[in-house]
Amino acid sequence: MHLACGSLHLHQIDRLWYFDTIERMKVVKMSISLDPELDREVRDAARRSGQSLSAWLSDAAAQWLRSQSLREFVDDYEREHGPFTEEELSEARKRLGYEDE
Repeated sequence: MHLACGSLHLHQIDRLWYFDTIERMKVVKMSISLDPELDREVRDAARRSGQSLSAWLSDAAAQWLRSQSLREFVDDYEREHGPFTEEELSEARKRLGYEDE
């Protein structure tokens, strides 16, 4: 199964869902305001990652949007099919590398 929302694409493989994005063709310049401490932390994180500040912020925003979309999808899925079982959650953790097999 495949779902799309703007440049975010969701693919299902074995009851697990994976996100990817379409490469951006255009950019929009914007001005933002940050708390000074957050500004330092964001700039340090971008520097450590080897990315420009714009690239780091763009990736962080995309990651947040993917996370939010996944949260909404899971909520909708559980409303329709009931909550995931402990076995399903354990298998998901294993496949995602959060738990030893």
